[in-house]
Amino acid sequence: MASPVCSSRWRSLIMTVLGVVLMVFCSQVCSALLPVSGLYGDTVTLPCDGSSYRHTPEEMKIVLWQTADRRVLEFYRGHILTYPGCENRAELSRERMRDGNFSLILRNVTFSDQDIYECRFVDDKSKRKFLGDVKLTVQGHEDNIGLSWGDPLSVPLRTQQAVELWFRPEGGESRRLCSVLDSTVTPDSSRLKVQDQVLKISSVRAEDGGTYTVQDSQGTPISTVHVTVGARSEVLTLQSGDSL
Repeated sequence: MASPVCSSRWRSLIMTVLGVVLMVFCSQVCSALLPVSGLYGDTVTLPCDGSSYRHTPEEMKIVLWQTADRRVLEFYRGHILTYPGCENRAELSRERMRDGNFSLILRNVTFSDQDIYECRFVDDKSKRKFLGDVKLTVQGHEDNIGLSWGDPLSVPLRTQQAVELWFRPEGGESRRLCSVLDSTVTPDSSRLKVQDQVLKISSVRAEDGGTYTVQDSQGTPISTVHVTVGARSEVLTLQSGDSL
């Protein structure tokens, strides 16, 4: 029968070994997860180092980009296949792939693109080799604008999807100004026009100063513009003999 001292030493040794194993495992997993952030509507690049397979002929290369619940893109023996939701937005550079760079290029990113993306290489035995994963975060735009009384204000919509414009005056509460779909503003207003995905407000006044927020259908801010309107300039015409 083992003595209490020996049992204690064995438990201590086992805990130490388990701790080392967990540290190694965690360091490998955590170091593989690369953070990438981009602004709504921008183009982002999700890195993937495939240098170990750079000498594989293009007609033999199979590279797969996917998330936990969907496929994004597949490079299959010289052909690029994109999956629903990523058509005309996801691609790989053939030139970079020759150097072992399997990075995914994703255009016009939206909040729904936020996810953890995994890059794998499929070898000649159909085994998927893990190359790394990337956590993509998409953020809204934010700007500060100073205008003079009577200037026009331009608020970028940054999408062709349906959006709402909210306004919060300085020290006041937010209210919905309008909704926009296909360049149509509802409710209609002579001061609000949409052109080239930009909402324009004509001839701002002091009460137009505040924060304008473009929200998507989920209420997430796509674009936030903080506007300051300067004091109105008064022009006085003096005639001979007049005094201020």
